[in-house]
Amino acid sequence: MLINTGSRTDIPAFFSKWFLNRIEEGSVCTKNPYNDDIYRYSLDSKIIDCLCFCTKNPKPLLDNIEQLDKYSQFWFVTITPYGRDIEVNVPSFINKTKTEIQNSCNSLGIKCNFTYNNTYSSVAKDTCLSQDKTGVMIKGSLVNITLSIGPAKTYTFVIDGSLLTLGNPEQTKRTLQTKLQNNYPGVNFNFSFKAVNSGIGLLHPDSQIKVGQNTVVQGKTYNVIIQSSN
Repeated sequence: MLINTGSRTDIPAFFSKWFLNRIEEGSVCTKNPYNDDIYRYSLDSKIIDCLCFCTKNPKPLLDNIEQLDKYSQFWFVTITPYGRDIEVNVPSFINKTKTEIQNSCNSLGIKCNFTYNNTYSSVAKDTCLSQDKTGVMIKGSLVNITLSIGPAKTYTFVIDGSLLTLGNPEQTKRTLQTKLQNNYPGVNFNFSFKAVNSGIGLLHPDSQIKVGQNTVVQGKTYNVIIQSSN
């Protein structure tokens, strides 16, 4: 069986990491563009006669070519005479800032689309974590950039008795929701009630948010338990 990787996109140039992951998993799924049926093909080297590649930039895959040693391969590499007025070489933007990337994209004549990773990390905010394309491409091409949302912030605040409405747990909940959700972005607060015989509307001893000083961190969830009658 022949596996032709180059009929729809340039796998070695833009999706080499994905392809090597498929090799490691031992199979690949592909969608029929005419009826949306999905087929799974085995990538077992015992049944693959040849892997065929069609690319303008083999380097990303060649950097890890030893992972394909057990396969016979056919490479068709396209070389064009275009100058930088048509084709540009897009570098890696990893660890570059959003401003630096935007300036580079503008000078290269390519489009860049920015999205943010939803996990806090030690990487500074607005710094590139990943991109979907590098290497030679036509001017006007789109590169998708994933940026860091930055390290998690730590907040310290005080809950005093004036925020709690004795006898009215729903009002206590509304007051605390307004204070916590509006002032500490990126922190998750899970509100619930627990039945008690007295102290209705006050914070329960099991609540992670308590009367007095509290410290919370972005990306984490804290249970706010309010005492109720039922």
